[in-house]
Amino acid sequence: MGDAPGPKLIGRPMCRLCSALVCLGALIVGCSDRSRPASDSVAARPTVSPRKVAAAQPPTTVPDTETTSALGPWPVPPDSVGRLRGDTLELLLTTGKYAQLINVGPLRDPNLTYTYSDVLKGGAYYIVDVHYYESGGVVLVDRTTGEEITMVNRPVVSPSDSLGVATAYSLDIAEGENKIQIWQLLPHPATLAWSKETPGSWTRHPWGASVDKWIGDSIIMMTRHVALEGKQDSLGDGPERRVPMRLMRRETGWVLDTIAPP
Repeated sequence: MGDAPGPKLIGRPMCRLCSALVCLGALIVGCSDRSRPASDSVAARPTVSPRKVAAAQPPTTVPDTETTSALGPWPVPPDSVGRLRGDTLELLLTTGKYAQLINVGPLRDPNLTYTYSDVLKGGAYYIVDVHYYESGGVVLVDRTTGEEITMVNRPVVSPSDSLGVATAYSLDIAEGENKIQIWQLLPHPATLAWSKETPGSWTRHPWGASVDKWIGDSIIMMTRHVALEGKQDSLGDGPERRVPMRLMRRETGWVLDTIAPP
């Protein structure tokens, strides 16, 4: 019997066709790899490692020394004393409430800002430095009531903590106040007990006073600064003569003693 026609007539042409298709596919792949840039070839591609997810980190804490508001940077008080909210300095009172002092920027009127400084000797008041356009002063904030007392400078407190003396003067420029003040700090509220304005730089014989020390609660040893003729130094200070001076409490009130003539 003769061979069956099916497999012999169809099998070999099909094998040839499959081989041709395989060769054509290899040729196409080879041409594609040669036309592809080296950087895009499989061999040139970098190995991609699985992405690592970092553990959540706590936010970086900036030292709480100042904050920047719309008007500028203001120092921040310690947490035990108060806080700064925007442009408002808030000081913690013994009642748990806050006394508020609002900073006003240098381009607005009035031109004043507040900076927390310290607790006054005796612990009854906060000391806050107040800055005006071209001068300064001090505000005491009662730690119980929140009452504000404006002074010409930081007071030097007497041994009993009941009195404070503050002085300020300018011999060369006509900015700020030229005064000697005595404040009754205790009992609350603080009141001005005595004040004297000293002649400023716009007068013929300007002089001012600074505090040296208290002797008891009745005598204040001071220095009188008398302006002299002459050139100013690199800091803008002119020559002066210094004279010892006392401020004493008498039955009639406070009296300056041993003042040398200008």
